[in-house]
Amino acid sequence: MSDAGYGELLVEINNGFTQLPVRIVRQGKVFTVHTVAKECGTYNVFIKWNGEDITEDPMKIEVHDASQCVATGEGLSAAKEDQPAVFTVDTRSAGKGELRVIVEGPHSIAKCSIDKNTSGTYTVTYIPVEVGLFSIKVTWNGKDIYGSPFHPKVTDPRKVRVVGGHVPGMGDNGIINMTHRKAYLLELSTAEAGPGNSHSPKWFILIINLYCMHFYKRPPKLPYIIAYIHWAIIILEAFSTPIFCK
Repeated sequence: MSDAGYGELLVEINNGFTQLPVRIVRQGKVFTVHTVAKECGTYNVFIKWNGEDITEDPMKIEVHDASQCVATGEGLSAAKEDQPAVFTVDTRSAGKGELRVIVEGPHSIAKCSIDKNTSGTYTVTYIPVEVGLFSIKVTWNGKDIYGSPFHPKVTDPRKVRVVGGHVPGMGDNGIINMTHRKAYLLELSTAEAGPGNSHSPKWFILIINLYCMHFYKRPPKLPYIIAYIHWAIIILEAFSTPIFCK
């Protein structure tokens, strides 16, 4: 206002419904305007000098708050290697802005796509190419949303290996032959399968007790068992092995 002469500065800020509080601090010929918006959205700023508008149209400011964004979905906590993982980000209460997502693994950056939905939310899809603990950084207008960065565990249940144990060898048809009314030890390694629970070992022994299992007949008079191994914090089918019993 150095060239405007002497006068009084008046500032009004509103969004058409709510008038924001305004505090004006003057230091010589420089005025500093302070205000606080409790809601996100577009606000009009009317500035008058000695009762006259300084512009024909009011200034506009955008108020946004990244902490109002909410991310949900299984892809934030767990995923499988080489398979799409999905989560949703709701930014409708955060004001206008730009959503950015970076998904990083131990040694790679996952490809990521962001699709805006008709509801105003965003669907994020990424495909991890390795196992391990990942980092998902989600920002709105350059600021982390609530909970960011997220740390999903990426696993590959196909990499759970049978490494030993007192069981007959598996045939070319993928069938392990066992005898009814006997117990077997199956040694499994999860060293390459990715992170499981915090207390999960990288190697363990599975006890298969053929006394306790329920038998089905297919074809008639040929009982068999499907063995399921679960790995990681969500139920993942590590492998499904038919076990024919004599």
